[in-house]
Amino acid sequence: MTRHRSGAAPVTYCTHCGILRDREAGSRFCPGCGEGEGEQASAARFTRPRTPGRFVPALAALVLVLGGGGVAAWATWAHRSASPAIPSPATQTNQPQATPVPPEQSDPPPTASALLRTATATASSHSARGYDANGKEFTYEPAKAIDGLAETAWRCDGNGVGQWLKIDFGRTVTLTSIGIIPGFAKTDPGDGTDRYAQNWRISEVQYSFDDGKTFRQTFNTSVSVRSPQTRDLPSISTSQVTITILKSVPGEVINGWRFDQAAISEVVVSP
Repeated sequence: MTRHRSGAAPVTYCTHCGILRDREAGSRFCPGCGEGEGEQASAARFTRPRTPGRFVPALAALVLVLGGGGVAAWATWAHRSASPAIPSPATQTNQPQATPVPPEQSDPPPTASALLRTATATASSHSARGYDANGKEFTYEPAKAIDGLAETAWRCDGNGVGQWLKIDFGRTVTLTSIGIIPGFAKTDPGDGTDRYAQNWRISEVQYSFDDGKTFRQTFNTSVSVRSPQTRDLPSISTSQVTITILKSVPGEVINGWRFDQAAISEVVVSP
């Protein structure tokens, strides 16, 4: 049954807008939202007043406790909780992206050949120039021990014991191994004579470094072994190394000749 206020039109709620309105019986439209325009409105379009229930008192209590600002904040929170998150402009994928800065590049460690290519060599002494079977002249200065050629050599007179060869790298480097070819690793191109067998071959040396540390190395003096022989180092930081000959073995007589000279054909290092 529709309730009536005294001397007033029936009180109803519109089912479209839900607002309490006074509507004269038989009106075609809701005076609040205009629902029913273009169609025959009837009492079925409007409902009877709904009982406020518990929501209205609870909302009133919330207003008293929080005040107008608190209710507004609560309403904003409820709206955001129910709404899907919208990314802020800063997170849009079409925004300009910062260019990543590449990590700082460090210089690559030097190779063994680079270390020796820029190094210099000095020695306690060296032999005078000589000639091969074809008459070609050869010299034996210290630099020949770091030129990357096994058929050239630093050579000194006698058995070489006590003679030294110093390699200066020009800066502090780290060495993990060092070694030598302990003789004159050359075969004469003129007559095929084995100069490695004819000369003294080094059997032991001592390596000395900047910090005073020394290491010894012994060598296989067989004439069939003429490749570099190395020993490992505990990552020595140094700007130079001195190689001192401690022991050697005499050469063999070939074609009536044996040379009274000792040589280092090549120094090898690993950074």
